[in-house]
Amino acid sequence: RRDLAFLAAEYYHHPARDMSIVGITGTKGKTTVAMMCHHIATKAGISSGYIGTCGVRYGEVVRSTGNTTPGPLELQQYLHEMKEAGVTTVFLEVSSQALWQKRVEGVPFTAVAMTNLSPDHIGGAEHPDLDHYVAAKKRLLTDFGAPVALLNADDARVAAMKSDIPATTLLCGLGACADVRATAVEQAVKNGHLGVRFTYHDQTGSSPVFLPLPGSYNVSNALFALSIVGLLGIPKEVGTSSLSDVTIPCRFE
Repeated sequence: RRDLAFLAAEYYHHPARDMSIVGITGTKGKTTVAMMCHHIATKAGISSGYIGTCGVRYGEVVRSTGNTTPGPLELQQYLHEMKEAGVTTVFLEVSSQALWQKRVEGVPFTAVAMTNLSPDHIGGAEHPDLDHYVAAKKRLLTDFGAPVALLNADDARVAAMKSDIPATTLLCGLGACADVRATAVEQAVKNGHLGVRFTYHDQTGSSPVFLPLPGSYNVSNALFALSIVGLLGIPKEVGTSSLSDVTIPCRFE
């Protein structure tokens, strides 16, 4: 499986080397975070692409996929197509199965994120036990050379995920110990959309946000998205204002 992934990358002339690739994993929230990032980047004028549960998206292209993370032949083909179309940044959902089955070997990630971790995908044709699942997830943080890894400060397993990571870590969360955090979270309605208001804080200051998706878990998702696009050089004000009209297919539409 590993060799196939490297062969596929070689066949398509390693398109990921010419783009910024952000890998997003976690039990929940991968799709929402990745699509928030794609939405913000597009509004910021960046030619970006998305690959995940909601298919392949870049420019006017929308295509379905069989898996959250496609197999290596498909994945490298999509990355090649995106590069040829002028895409410079790709937000890629990376599932535990993809990491276990080495579908993303040879992809140089600019940054990686672990949204949260809880027991899932265990048994049957998936992971044999929780330890196997956790180990597969952690590979994204340790094995691909990403210089920055974003973790959930509110997640019970954050300490275990943070240990032995060669990357610089950035903690996102609702608590005071997070590097990027949210305060004054409250339910809100704007233009008929049920959502939340909160204040976003990072190292440069704070900014108000309205998010048309309810629930504190979506605040957490938004913190990851804002942190990721910030690493890509998108101004905080562009990120926070762009979230006011974000929609995620099949997620509280």
